[in-house]
Amino acid sequence: MNILFVPILARIYTPEQYAQFGLLLSLVVVLAGAASGKYAEAISTAKRDSTANVLGEIAVRFSLLSNAAFAPLLIAIALLTHNNMGFALLSILSVFSVSLANIATQVLIRGQRYTQYTILIFLMLGLIPLLQVLFKNLPGNGLLLGACAAHLIAAIASFLLIPSAMWPTSWRTSQRVKAIATIYRSFPQFALPSFFLSTLRTRLPYFALAGLPDKQFLGLFAQTDRLLGAPTTLMTTALRPLATEALSRKSSPSALLRKYLLGQWILLIPPTVLIYKNAEPIVALLLGPGWGGAAQVLKIMLFPSFLMMTTTWLDRFYDFSKQHHIVFKTEIAFGVLALLALIIWGPVLNKPIVALSVFSAITSIYYLAWTCSLMRVYKIPWKNIVMVLSALGSSILLWMLVIPTFE
Repeated sequence: MNILFVPILARIYTPEQYAQFGLLLSLVVVLAGAASGKYAEAISTAKRDSTANVLGEIAVRFSLLSNAAFAPLLIAIALLTHNNMGFALLSILSVFSVSLANIATQVLIRGQRYTQYTILIFLMLGLIPLLQVLFKNLPGNGLLLGACAAHLIAAIASFLLIPSAMWPTSWRTSQRVKAIATIYRSFPQFALPSFFLSTLRTRLPYFALAGLPDKQFLGLFAQTDRLLGAPTTLMTTALRPLATEALSRKSSPSALLRKYLLGQWILLIPPTVLIYKNAEPIVALLLGPGWGGAAQVLKIMLFPSFLMMTTTWLDRFYDFSKQHHIVFKTEIAFGVLALLALIIWGPVLNKPIVALSVFSAITSIYYLAWTCSLMRVYKIPWKNIVMVLSALGSSILLWMLVIPTFE
């Protein structure tokens, strides 16, 4: 639904307004996802309902405390980037609303209430573009108001969906809550830092570019990111269940992985090259006048997005191999690398095209390393890995980093 509204919204709102919207969503993704200390994700794994209820209470407690701690940070970001307290208030409300909805989604997954789960996801995400169209004539930025309204509606629904047993009855923490929190401490210890660095790495351009006086480039980046993210979401939704089913049949996982990777590269490389060569007319068709600068951004972001599209849904192979520590180490390494790149390349942020090219190169290397590690887990010979990934990686990095930066 989001992708269907892109041509409409692009003709209603400006790149500067999309810059605010992109920053808001980035703050929500990073902070709301981390608010519960990842205890929310533990709810669906608990064997007993009583344990799940305690985990829900822990998640709610963490979320309330985290959101209180996030408020000064969000106010500071709003004042530094936009000098706008309204943006701060909308950010605080959205982060709190989505953190609550994240807990509710895990409750619904545990109860196998998939119809209600789908409705809640629609309220949290799918309702946003519709409200943004409806709010176009309201004072302020309708993109922000529509997103915040959708998040608030999802939060109200979450209040009704989260069982009463999960709501804390007092400010004091019981011994049972402390004991369960200790038993499931691996979630905040391992899942939380991995998630935080992963999402921070993917959202780093938003935070880096938000400090520039000219907000237009951030708006171009935000719009392009949404365009490229849509097919990745569709592929992940469609192919992850197929991978799960195939792996559960205990067929050769190594052969299956080679088949999936080769099939994807054969099918997706030609349209990727075609889009690269025709970026200008594609942007003009989808976004209309005023978005011409998005074509160059699209070229830079296209190949890391291609790699993300071909690897994201393959995480099921890691699940079945039970080698999650490899993903954790990879996320940590590249999360730190991305942060260091921001520090080193900070002086060139006045040339955002260069900075974005460097970030895209790091992202491409990350996905190549991720794929290479997965292939080694399933004992694919090194010579095959080196030949395929070297050819793919070198062409992508040269095409994306050298040409857009110096042409």
